[in-house]
Amino acid sequence: MGIKAKPFTIIIIVAAIIVALQAQSNCLNPCSTCQINSTTSSCLTCISGYTLFGNYCVPIQCHIVYCQVCYPTAATCAQCNIGFVLTNNTCSCQTNFAPSIIGSPNATCVCNSSASSCINCSIGSCLNCINSTYCSVCAVGFSLNGMGGCIICNVSNCNTCIVNNFCQVCSNNYTMGQTGQCLACNTSMPGCASCTSNTSCSCAVGYYSSYLGNNTNQCIPCAVPGCIACRAPNACQQCQSGYTMTNINSNFPTCSYVAPAVCQFPCSFCISNGTCSTCFSIFSYYPSNFNCFLCNVANCNICNSTNTFLCNTCNPGSILSNNGSLCVLNSIPNCYNFSNVYGTCIQCNNFFTLQNGVCSPCLTGPACTSCLPSNPTICLTCTTNSYMLNGQCYPCSPICATCDINGCIQYNLNPNVILINGQLYSEACPSTCYSCSSLNPAFCTNCNAAFYLVNGNCLPCNTASNCLSCSAANPNSCLNCFSSNVMVIVNGNYVCQTCILPC
Repeated sequence: MGIKAKPFTIIIIVAAIIVALQAQSNCLNPCSTCQINSTTSSCLTCISGYTLFGNYCVPIQCHIVYCQVCYPTAATCAQCNIGFVLTNNTCSCQTNFAPSIIGSPNATCVCNSSASSCINCSIGSCLNCINSTYCSVCAVGFSLNGMGGCIICNVSNCNTCIVNNFCQVCSNNYTMGQTGQCLACNTSMPGCASCTSNTSCSCAVGYYSSYLGNNTNQCIPCAVPGCIACRAPNACQQCQSGYTMTNINSNFPTCSYVAPAVCQFPCSFCISNGTCSTCFSIFSYYPSNFNCFLCNVANCNICNSTNTFLCNTCNPGSILSNNGSLCVLNSIPNCYNFSNVYGTCIQCNNFFTLQNGVCSPCLTGPACTSCLPSNPTICLTCTTNSYMLNGQCYPCSPICATCDINGCIQYNLNPNVILINGQLYSEACPSTCYSCSSLNPAFCTNCNAAFYLVNGNCLPCNTASNCLSCSAANPNSCLNCFSSNVMVIVNGNYVCQTCILPC
């Protein structure tokens, strides 16, 4: 037996469907559904190839070279750039054509012919030019964009615009909004360290954030003594130095003061329960009973913990002897190993040799670490970055870590350097390159956006034209624009001008 719906219920359902269809039909591309009120329209979902950014639908950023629209992911191309043909998820030029800048995501297909033509250039909204490609004075209502072009920047409290009516750098005490506006930031609010928006603060130490709705918060001081960070008015998250967290398992942890431990001489530092952990310098530490005791061996730095008449380590300048019962002063300069049995040096420091009980310097140069006692001009051992030949040390090439008479044994490389045919190169391409030669990383094969290739170097396109790509034949004229710009002809040259948001 079927259930019959009440007439009133059916009316409500039909009305809801009509409202939804009407809201969708009033949406402007690329929105597929939106929310409309008396003053604004906000996108809720987007058509294929677009994704939500705030209240707007923006194109999906493609990861496929020469692709203009990707769908449903950045790895699947739906539409190629003008002049390119889509085949097997790849965009390529037609026969006898080539990309304007190889590898550029917004390149255009141009003829392979070497023929080129020169055309004049003018700059829109410019009153006075330094040259045909760089403006010095813009018309009223426009400002210089730092690249010789003129843009509109009517954003209040804005220092610099990135595109027309879209701020890049706001004035002090103002924060950037999603639509390129500068919103007031009230850091005078109690506990506000900095602003995340015009109504939201990042709280200072000793305050916690309380959400008020509509992307608004306030900073409330911590009410827990000894607490520097709270998660609620009476719940501490981090205590000050000298305090310890208590009531950890409750909903309201607190901080308790911990009195510093009082040490008794000769203990220099005690842990929280009063146990000694370090001693004053003339005393030695006895870890088994946490006590300090005076060593009975003169010039001893660390005494034996079980026998105060034995030393483990002598002070600098003294040498341990007689099985640890004496620390004998070493009076021979540059002596590395002193014998208390014979009262003389038996081994010298590096770069010295033992002659008649004293340490004399080697006379073979700084690369020699040891030399013949009978002849200090003949080297026995060399530093790691040098090699020996006929009793002399010779430095390795700067690119060698170790070497011999025949050349490098190990190269002195780091993660950013590679070796090619005995020459060192930076492993990374220059910053202006999109790709570079595997035989010589300093030689560019393709350029990044806004650059063109000449003899392995990437040179900038004319900044006044605001190009994504240009040709070496005429850097003043664009071949392609950034996605937020449109190409126009000015005085015979192709230049890129910015769209006005939300375009």
